[in-house]
Amino acid sequence: MLDLEESLGRVWNPDVRPLVAEAYRSYTTGSARACILLTWSAVAADLIDKLRRLSEDGEGSATAIVQKIDAARDANDVKAMQEVEASLLTTARGLELLDFVEERELQRLRDDRHLCAHPSLRPFGDFYAPTTEYARAHLVAALQGILIHPPSQGRKVVDRFAAHVADPAFTGSRHYLTHTFFDQVKPTVRRQVVDLAVKVACLEPDGLPDPPGAQKLGDRMADCLRLFVERDRTLVAQHMNKTTARLGDRPRDVQIRSVGRLGDTDVFWAAVSEPLRDHIEGLISSTLRSPDEINIEEIRLISLVGIDEVRRILPVLEETFTRLDWVRQSLVISTRPSRYFTQHLPGLLSREVATSYRMAEALTQSTVLPVAPYLTTSDLEAILQTWTDNGQCLMASAMPQLAVTLYESTQHLRPADEAAWRGFIRRVRSLVPEDEPYYRYPALAAAIGA
Repeated sequence: MLDLEESLGRVWNPDVRPLVAEAYRSYTTGSARACILLTWSAVAADLIDKLRRLSEDGEGSATAIVQKIDAARDANDVKAMQEVEASLLTTARGLELLDFVEERELQRLRDDRHLCAHPSLRPFGDFYAPTTEYARAHLVAALQGILIHPPSQGRKVVDRFAAHVADPAFTGSRHYLTHTFFDQVKPTVRRQVVDLAVKVACLEPDGLPDPPGAQKLGDRMADCLRLFVERDRTLVAQHMNKTTARLGDRPRDVQIRSVGRLGDTDVFWAAVSEPLRDHIEGLISSTLRSPDEINIEEIRLISLVGIDEVRRILPVLEETFTRLDWVRQSLVISTRPSRYFTQHLPGLLSREVATSYRMAEALTQSTVLPVAPYLTTSDLEAILQTWTDNGQCLMASAMPQLAVTLYESTQHLRPADEAAWRGFIRRVRSLVPEDEPYYRYPALAAAIGA
């Protein structure tokens, strides 16, 4: 049941809030007629203001109505204003401010308002006597249908969302996306936005604009879905359930990209049927048969190995990852860092892999630092031991500063990691002569107080 008192603060137009608050007070005191009268007044005032805003945004249909309103007000023409008010709901539906159901519910509100305001509409002595619960129902319909929403126009909101995601300036701003296209739109429009995001991210349907192209649009829509899941997991799951059933009919490369971009979300796997999972695993097995020919999309797919549940669903990912050379392993790790990859970091810094100064620096930046938030104390000890065992790591010019960055990135281990860092400094000082002070890691020593 809608919390009326909480909804009062969500009324979109601050000028209309006092009317809604007065309607609510009338309801709480048992004045059903007054509540209905005031609720319709609030709806009419809200719709007129929204029409004016749409007119300012260049909506021609709204402009014609606004001009008629202004003319009636200037001439103090009550009859003309009554005509405008009589067509408000039809106009609002035409501009997609209301859908058919909302228009019908508000039409009942307007009809009941007339019965409350004009006793002559009923036989003499037979006055209309609405109940307080009936008045409450009208107030709820007004709040949910129009009063708590900004002037968003259904299909136009969806079109703006699609255009925003396709824009070259798209940034994926969390607050803007959720506020503009989720929190501030009606439930019916919200469903359309989510449906579009799921279809593009999962299926890459034909006819998508290029640029940016189906692949980039799919990636961006997947980013939007991750934000929408935080707002309403059930809604996203419902649309995912409808859409994933069609994934098996899409081209092979689309299926690979879809799993790669959505496979880190539990709503995706919850929507994938058992037969489709078997199909996906077979597809991946055949695609990843030759690790030496793996492309960037397949790298992203393999990076799902770092997620425990996906590793259980698709064991082929782990089999493939362990067969990759160190270059591709490092790409996989940097694509989607996770706790799973910590066991592989010491090997990437070993003499057999980090065979040059520049390689040691690159591997530290691309693999060790991104995974640092997931390290345990024993993981850190193993990495620091390998670091000092390999002269290409120890004596590379960027490594003293990268060591400081690693220390700052492992704040979650304090103070249990103190012994590991102090042991590292002791080994460094035993290996590097005093006449090469830079490679004795003075900044790190200062940071840990050694």
